[in-house]
Amino acid sequence: MKHGKSLLSGILITVVLPVALIFSVIAGIVMMVVNQNIDQFSQIQNSLVLINIIGLFFIAGVIVLAMKKVSSRINSLAVVAKRLVDGDLEIDFESENFQDQLGEISAALFGIAENMRLQTKAAVQLAQGDLSTEIAPSSNKDALGNSLLEIQSSMKMVTDYLM
Repeated sequence: MKHGKSLLSGILITVVLPVALIFSVIAGIVMMVVNQNIDQFSQIQNSLVLINIIGLFFIAGVIVLAMKKVSSRINSLAVVAKRLVDGDLEIDFESENFQDQLGEISAALFGIAENMRLQTKAAVQLAQGDLSTEIAPSSNKDALGNSLLEIQSSMKMVTDYLM
């Protein structure tokens, strides 16, 4: 599957770059403070501690904000996957235009749900005796789709034999 950018590059851009910028600013401020008169060392020491503590809070805030969006996307995909496991095929997906691995997972889950809907519809039609329903497995490895084709073929042979 093609994707525009990886999740890792997204994290690097949204977390590492801002952290590096904040660290650079803090380091610049620390250098300015250190360049002050050495006679004021105790005051400088207190200023350095305060600057570092404030910098840590800023860094933590940037990381939390950046990871909140990723965490939200992962949680919504987990809910969708759980609903699919429970057999709920009436899933409304938010259209994700993300070009990373989470977008690919979202598209794959949507494809799974759509394939399950089509196969369920075909199984219902076969159960009602409609042997003319079109069954199209998604691939040669589609076990359920291929099994439905075999059932349809067997049902047609039995029907032809009985008539």
